[in-house]
Amino acid sequence: AGQGGSGGAGGSANTGAAGSDGRIVILHDGPPSGDPMIVYAPDSGNVQQSEWDSSTWPDGVDGPTTGTQIQWVVLKNNPADSGAIMGAYQYHNSAPHLYVSLWDGAVWDDGTGGASGDSKDMGVLLQYEDRNFDIAYEAGSGRALVVGSTGTSVNYWIWNGSSWENSGNPYTYSPAGGTGNVYWVKLASKPNSNEIAMITADADGDVYGNIWDGDSSQWLSAKKLAHETAASYTSAECVAVEYIRTGTNAGKAMFVWGAGTGGYDMESRTWDGAASVWDSEYSAVDLGMQIRWLGLNADPNSNKLVLTATGYNTSHYAKVVIWGGTSWGTPQSFGTILNSSQYRCADAAFETASGHEGHILAVYS
Repeated sequence: AGQGGSGGAGGSANTGAAGSDGRIVILHDGPPSGDPMIVYAPDSGNVQQSEWDSSTWPDGVDGPTTGTQIQWVVLKNNPADSGAIMGAYQYHNSAPHLYVSLWDGAVWDDGTGGASGDSKDMGVLLQYEDRNFDIAYEAGSGRALVVGSTGTSVNYWIWNGSSWENSGNPYTYSPAGGTGNVYWVKLASKPNSNEIAMITADADGDVYGNIWDGDSSQWLSAKKLAHETAASYTSAECVAVEYIRTGTNAGKAMFVWGAGTGGYDMESRTWDGAASVWDSEYSAVDLGMQIRWLGLNADPNSNKLVLTATGYNTSHYAKVVIWGGTSWGTPQSFGTILNSSQYRCADAAFETASGHEGHILAVYS
């Protein structure tokens, strides 16, 4: 049977390292009335999944059929219903494939019809060492945008809720005209809109911001972000993007990246979709370490963002920086030396439960 019920708003994911091989475990937040789901990659075979049953995490069971030895997993949910979309990227020295499957709340399906429990093979991407793909929903239409790097350009696909557009074949786009192979791709959905922001980092250390307009199904604006110096670390995801929810900057996409002398600076600027302009770059924030991994999450009920950074300066550290609505605050260290900064071993998110609104939960190893 074909996949149904994939309309609605965009989803979110919190990522963390799952072992030295770099496989990623993704937490699916679930719809407002649903239960969380974890999807992860075992040493071999298909991805596994486990759904919270209000008291425990059951043992994992097989998810959709994918290629063996999955290296990276991304899962984005549809807050409007129980639907979700998953991308699983294969470990392979010469031909790593990306597989995508759609979840309707009960079964997985590749969206092409026929038996369920399968994934759509999107073809070969650049290299398995880096997470050079991502997925996001258009929050207004419920279409899902899948983006994956093939080199200096990216392929992208659109799931419209009932079928893959362009007969399931990829479209091609070159992020801001960069000349290096695109290593890292990160997407963010603008609430109550069909706009999606994309930040990429390439092999040359160049960072680009790009804007997808779902209303016209085209890429609207591109901007080279890291221009004074190269990105801080091309072997890790030293870039992030998220939308500000409320306040004077509501609806703007915040782009952040590591750069500067020694890679110590967290630099940032916003895209103002209402005016269709890139705002001036904010003052750099010195994190006192070579920035390797960045994560950015929004408080859905305020104008705040929380940035998590892991990096290296004689030892491995994690720090958080709060966007207070108009500027960045002072970096705060977790005060503990991390196990490593080669992998994403720290993250932070806002709580929303009554009595905990605006609290931040930070987790690190």
